[in-house]
Parts: sequence; C-alpha cells; structure tokens
Amino acid sequence: TGGYQPPAGAAEGYYLGVSGSTWTLLVTHPGHQHVPFTGTITINAGKLTSLTPIRLEPGDTAKINGKTLTYAFHNDGDLDGIRFATTSPDTTITFTLKINGVGAAASQIYLGASHTPASQPSPLTYTR
Repeated sequence: TGGYQPPAGAAEGYYLGVSGSTWTLLVTHPGHQHVPFTGTITINAGKLTSLTPIRLEPGDTAKINGKTLTYAFHNDGDLDGIRFATTSPDTTITFTLKINGVGAAASQIYLGASHTPASQPSPLTYTR
C-alpha cells in the first residue's frame, strides 16, 4: 500500500503513507455501519497521476480535476482508500477531511506511523 499499512485494529481515522512519489490514503472505523469519509487532496506543484482504488465499494468515488483529488468513501469497518502519485516527490499536499460530515480531528489523522501533532488543525497541510 505505497509503503504504509495501518496496524490491525487501527483506530477510526485517516492514514496517509508515502513511498517516493506514490501516496496511499486509507480510512477505517470500528463497527459495521457505513460511515462516510469525504474530502479533497490538493497539491501545489506537479500533477496528480495513477489514481488507483483500494477496496472501494459501489458508489464510492475518487476523481482528479487539475491539482485536486475529490473523494467520498462509505466505510464499513474495513480498510478502504486510494493510491495516487505526484509528478514531484517533494510537494505540499493539503487535505480537507470529514468523517460522517464532521471535520476530522488531529487525533483521527495519522501520517506514516505517527499521530498528527495535536496542534495540527484540519484541514491538514502535509509537507514532505
């Protein structure tokens, strides 16, 4: 999964991993009801390419329009998500993240194996 996989039994939230210029965004939550995860990913340099779904269900979407990727996943407790690449390996990516219509808290966003710092707001800007 692009060099990163959340641990078994991972807490509800967004998990972002990157290997070179390939990024993986995964979402999960406990339970079996369908919870919507929605948002955008915007880059400032280069282009978004190679959009690949990971266990998406019917009705889930991920679309690139210019430098922005918009997504909507209805997660039922498994890991779902997308993999994409950027044409530049060192770029700033900005996220807007919502879980069930509510902005994701910093405690629900994981970058690599680390929790996002508590001082980091959402939307999140992640610079490699």
